[in-house]
Amino acid sequence: MNLVMDYGKYFVCAVKSNRLFSPDEVYQVPRPKKYSDYIGVDTLPWDEPAKLSGYHGKLKDLPAHRLVQLFRIDVATDKTEYIVTNDVTLRTTDDARKESAIRWKIEEFHGEIKQLTGIERCQARKNRSQRNHIAIAMLSWIQLKTRAWATDQTIYEVKQDPLKQFVAELWRHPATIFELG
Repeated sequence: MNLVMDYGKYFVCAVKSNRLFSPDEVYQVPRPKKYSDYIGVDTLPWDEPAKLSGYHGKLKDLPAHRLVQLFRIDVATDKTEYIVTNDVTLRTTDDARKESAIRWKIEEFHGEIKQLTGIERCQARKNRSQRNHIAIAMLSWIQLKTRAWATDQTIYEVKQDPLKQFVAELWRHPATIFELG
């Protein structure tokens, strides 16, 4: 997070529920003695105003001048996600939820490109060869995604269909026929 802030960029990322956070003095949050200024994000009082606009403050192990905004997003009835950002334009939890949805799309992309194209299996040592491998993997992903949208299937179904058809054809017309006799 420090490096991202040093470059002047914004981040939106999830933190664990036990991550220690120190809200600004404005919030008047009661703090236990053993953590001094920091308390776990799950133990913060998440009343309606806090749920709506989150908390402004600092995370433990970040310098004091590195202030972040903390939001609590209820993903499901039994799952809560805590999101931190250094983007001060995010004022409400709904804004953070929208930004988090973009983050999720990026994670989906990384998962799909790794699982479906073999992008991590490149054994080339030269930069040019690695760039070519990555470019071809990305073009493959684009082709799969385009076909998935066109056929209203998942990208995984599109990848498996040719293999399914091949195996079905082998069962219908085997190359080798064994006869008992």
